[in-house]
Amino acid sequence: MRLIYFALLVLIAVKSFAGITEPLVKWPTNEVRVCFLDGMASLKNTNIHVQGQIANGFPVILFNNEEIRKIQLTVQYEYTPEKTGIHFTGWKMCSEDPTSQVVIFKIDKAKNFLFSRSPGFFGRSSIGHDGVMDPNGYTKPSGKLATVVFFSDIDPLVVAHEFGHLSGLRHENINPTAKKDLNCNYLPEAISDADKIFHSTKIVTPYDSMSIMNTCNLGPYRFTTTGGALTAEDQETLRLLYKQK
Repeated sequence: MRLIYFALLVLIAVKSFAGITEPLVKWPTNEVRVCFLDGMASLKNTNIHVQGQIANGFPVILFNNEEIRKIQLTVQYEYTPEKTGIHFTGWKMCSEDPTSQVVIFKIDKAKNFLFSRSPGFFGRSSIGHDGVMDPNGYTKPSGKLATVVFFSDIDPLVVAHEFGHLSGLRHENINPTAKKDLNCNYLPEAISDADKIFHSTKIVTPYDSMSIMNTCNLGPYRFTTTGGALTAEDQETLRLLYKQK
């Protein structure tokens, strides 16, 4: 049954190109420094509300060494100057690197998991250079440190997806063509009314149902030709955004 389901999903996938970006909040350089939270003081210059050991209402959990290793290896494989134009460096504890532009941390949301109805993706990230959303969309950076937060065990697909947001990508399924994707019909709850195209949003290329940013098509049945989580079209979109053809 699993093989039949896998084959069906591949057959109904819409084959094309990918790319929905927020160019007004892309990073000004192709190299972005990241760090792992090791103390609540590192969140003071972010848009995260902090009270004691609580971030946005949830307890902060420190990463173990294996989680740190998994995040770093995933991102360094998926996001390189050659593949995506943008890449991420640093990878120290935040207290050791005051030059970091992004704080990575984890919270315990298991007892009140209301963030996403989509199966498989359990995290949240700043859009690009910590874009501020107003009625016109993501029009400017906040001027604060960007953040990536994980809610559960570290899954490489989740890591690749959240760093896609951090690079400036939006969910692929806000593309109007997603309405024709049978995967989205199968998982209609994956599309949120709050997740939409704004005036600031740029659709770079046509729709890609297999994009790592597509919440209609999640899980281990995803198929890419790149050997990684990002599709060739995801990579092309980022190279165009960061001017690496």
